[in-house]
Amino acid sequence: MKTVEIHRTGYLAGGVVAIAVRVLPAAHRDRYSDEFRADLSVLMIGRQLPYAFGALVSAVPLRRAIKETDSDEAGRSVVYWKCRWGRHRWVVVNDDNPEQRKGIHKECTRCLKLKDINEHDPTPATWLGAG
Repeated sequence: MKTVEIHRTGYLAGGVVAIAVRVLPAAHRDRYSDEFRADLSVLMIGRQLPYAFGALVSAVPLRRAIKETDSDEAGRSVVYWKCRWGRHRWVVVNDDNPEQRKGIHKECTRCLKLKDINEHDPTPATWLGAG
């Protein structure tokens, strides 16, 4: 197993990353600040500044992508009338946790409601030959 060596973050690289984070929407700054600083901590001193400038250059496209994603989720967060009546359109989805990819759950494609799959759920009719 390979061990990761932690290095001290240079002041200039840390400052450039701080500027890059300020470009992002306020709700996402803490997350990306933590991610960028974690990436800096595993880089050698000579590699930190190029990474920081790369983060600065990509901050505007990242901001645009975050805003587009947020508006898409906001548009899909509307509760449809069928979902209000309990007529969800369920699909089976793998869990987001990369350590437990075998875990699955149901997710409504319209309102994004989540439902755990219980092993006691009724068997689909197609498995019984009725479909």
